[in-house]
Amino acid sequence: NLQVNGDNNPFAILQGTSTNFGCVAGRQGGGGIYAACGLSSVEGPYDLVVTPGGCTSTTVNPTCAGGNDTILNIYGSSGINFYTNQWIPYQDTIGAQISVDAMAYLSIVGGTLPSIQWCDALVYGGHDDWYLPAVLEFHANIYPAKAAIGGFVNNWYQTSTYYGADGTRAYAYNMSASGREHYSRNTNYYVRCARRDNIGLPPVTADTNPDHVTINPSISFS
Repeated sequence: NLQVNGDNNPFAILQGTSTNFGCVAGRQGGGGIYAACGLSSVEGPYDLVVTPGGCTSTTVNPTCAGGNDTILNIYGSSGINFYTNQWIPYQDTIGAQISVDAMAYLSIVGGTLPSIQWCDALVYGGHDDWYLPAVLEFHANIYPAKAAIGGFVNNWYQTSTYYGADGTRAYAYNMSASGREHYSRNTNYYVRCARRDNIGLPPVTADTNPDHVTINPSISFS
């Protein structure tokens, strides 16, 4: 035991093995709660972190008391087919990629994708690189750690994955029974955000099939 009396300035050398550091599912860290550890991506290895349960609805430094989730939102942009023209390239495993591509699309074309935009705007735990997880991120990484993370409602959660060429539907994930289903983009479901600790968000996917525009020369008369 180190005992300090009065206004002394103590100096002590500690020797041993540190514990309770690093990534373990359900442990606080990375600005939130670890969901999965030692994952890989083209940008490098990372640990998946999710926000705690029970966050308030503000996007800038919300209070996340750890209770059950209450935030509900729609997917949005019903009737717009992102798939055929690859306006937002289809992705079911990397929500971070969907999110940056979706935000790039919205910045040019406009429209709303409220659940994706909510996570993109989130500032929490000293980080601003949050995103809405893809459907298979929920299945492979978040649902298995559901009990350790806490706060999940036994109901459907929005994912960032839209449903193919059908411009009216997107995938939601059932945190009660571990399953995915596609529903109307106008249906409210719960929202829980994630981030990749150790690496940032990926770059926007390059447009390999740009639209071609033909400009006919104007004719002037004098």
